[in-house]
Amino acid sequence: MTSPPAAVLSRRPLPLWLLVGGMVSLVIGFVLALVALLNYANFRKNLHEQHVTRYLVLARDLRQTVEAGMNIGLTPAANERLPQILNGLRLRHSGISFAGLSNQEGRWLLGNGDVPEQSADYWRDHAAATAADSWWRARSGDSYLVGLSYVNNFGVKEGAVVIAYDRRGIDEITDAMLTRLAQAALATQLLFTLLSLIGAWLLTRRFTSQIDQVAGSLDLMARDEAVRLPPNQLDQSLQEGVQRFIDQIRAADRELARVEADPDEAEGAGEGASS
Repeated sequence: MTSPPAAVLSRRPLPLWLLVGGMVSLVIGFVLALVALLNYANFRKNLHEQHVTRYLVLARDLRQTVEAGMNIGLTPAANERLPQILNGLRLRHSGISFAGLSNQEGRWLLGNGDVPEQSADYWRDHAAATAADSWWRARSGDSYLVGLSYVNNFGVKEGAVVIAYDRRGIDEITDAMLTRLAQAALATQLLFTLLSLIGAWLLTRRFTSQIDQVAGSLDLMARDEAVRLPPNQLDQSLQEGVQRFIDQIRAADRELARVEADPDEAEGAGEGASS
């Protein structure tokens, strides 16, 4: 009877506890990454909405001043209060990089700060495509912009109020939050990986020990050595079943070896038994 290589039956690529703990850790890692990304996206969205709401309030106050002057016959260019208001906006709110008024053609009537890089056609198209009671949002270089239209006494749009605010400060806040979330997720992942591996080892060590005992016994049988299962290492029923299996295999192996060594004797023994 040809015997298999000695270590074939007991060879396992990785311990069972490591496989189980690794799979649990992968699931935990996926969940943590998903939660971190969702929290980051939610934080970023809320932060942007908070800034937009803040600067829209300022833009509406500025529009109200513009429309109040137009009601008494003052155009934005002739309203002496507007330059002071635009300058005051930038002084009181450090995040504002530009505040200004454009006409229907998209040309700037008044402005304070760094003028956005877009052309007059861009502002004209935005103002024309937006309802008088609505607002729009854009991006210019390192700034975000919010704009809304102002109207005359007849409800006709005359131009737009535009406020630009620095996006670098917002990006720094969101980047810092992303870093903190990543660090927290990594620390949590390391902790749960350690707990998963320890838990998997505690749960599988008895079963793994039984498998190792059976595999070791089969290896001994494959090397044609005496097999004695150590007591109290396996369940009694499993131990007896494995021992019977090994004894039967050995008996069949010895009988086959005897027949191969002396086929005539085996044939005579068979004829005597039949007579």
